[in-house]
Amino acid sequence: MSKASTSSSSSAPCRIYGRWINQEMIVPPDQHTPILVHVYDIPIPPSKPLTVGLRVQLIGLSPTSYHNRDFCHASPHYDTYDPQIEGEVVALKSLGKSVVEYVIKNERPGKVHYAYIAVRYLPGVTAKMGLWETTCHWMFSHDMRDCRPVAYEADARVADNLPASPTPPVRFTYPNPESADTLMVGVRVGRETRGGPKRTPPRDDRGSSTDSLRWPSDTDTDTETDTKTTTRHA
Repeated sequence: MSKASTSSSSSAPCRIYGRWINQEMIVPPDQHTPILVHVYDIPIPPSKPLTVGLRVQLIGLSPTSYHNRDFCHASPHYDTYDPQIEGEVVALKSLGKSVVEYVIKNERPGKVHYAYIAVRYLPGVTAKMGLWETTCHWMFSHDMRDCRPVAYEADARVADNLPASPTPPVRFTYPNPESADTLMVGVRVGRETRGGPKRTPPRDDRGSSTDSLRWPSDTDTDTETDTKTTTRHA
């Protein structure tokens, strides 16, 4: 697909696809605490030109080559993920005839308050604005990104299997570290010592600590066996 697809519902936000660039902590003029802003480039032309007042849902792009090195195509191929950014475009800034930057106020719950996105300026395709149109917004006083050009990948293929908005937050599940299948205690040089570090026995008063820890040596098992054998023949 060369353009972002939209839901059949007229109330659905325009889905746009972006590559994460960086994040910034900035302080709004009416606050004293910093807020989190994520910066994206939009390489794929949206289904409609971006303009102030348009409601959008930002979907993250991840190159397929990141997890499949044998995957090679002439055109870019992307997987998608949901960064939970959706809301209205509240401001734009024109950088001449090449790039337009937009501010999206995120309405989804989470730590990201705004998304700062940039798109190549193609009138009527990627942006709907006057040639030098810029709206006032306090975020434009911060250097959110450099002046590099934005890639335009109209022939890109995007594997978007995410449901229509509102998409549920992603919840990651990790293995239980206390389960028998995942617990590895005291691993050293490719061998499991079972039980982890052992405490050294109390020694004399010449500075040795009874609370110090040591890893069992390779001779521990043999020493214990020899001791039992000697006792048995005594």
